Amino acid sequence: MLEKNLQDKMALVQYMIQKKRKKEIKGEFDPTHGQGRILASLKEYDGINLRDLAYALDLAPSSMSEMLSKLETKGYVTRDVDENDKRAQVIKLTDKGRGVGQETQTEECDLFSCLNDDEQKNLDMYLGKLVDSLKTKLEYDDEKIERKMNKVRGK
Repeated sequence: MLEKNLQDKMALVQYMIQKKRKKEIKGEFDPTHGQGRILASLKEYDGINLRDLAYALDLAPSSMSEMLSKLETKGYVTRDVDENDKRAQVIKLTDKGRGVGQETQTEECDLFSCLNDDEQKNLDMYLGKLVDSLKTKLEYDDEKIERKMNKVRGK
């Protein structure tokens, strides 16, 4: 019973965090979802090839290609042939795409301000234990965990 209650509360907190994030988004793109994730990643890795970007964002190349087509049509990105591999495409931000970053920044989350320092440290420890347990059960390696964390962070 207690475990179900904890799971329900965690799901509710996750839902409410997403709602708070959406409310704070300024501009057209959410940097943690879909096309916004691509733009946020390209700000860090401009000029990356499609396959590497799809891998980094944990998206199927076909899904990536569809979202890139929409971004390209809107004038946010360009796709060029890779000089080193003529079969691959290099994705680059346009000036318009670079400007989107200013609009999509969210404010720092004050979610944990209701907890004192000791409570925050304890929560961090407990969440770390949950992540380690699930990592083992799901057979996630550190690289996959890092990709998932980047996905959560919108990178």
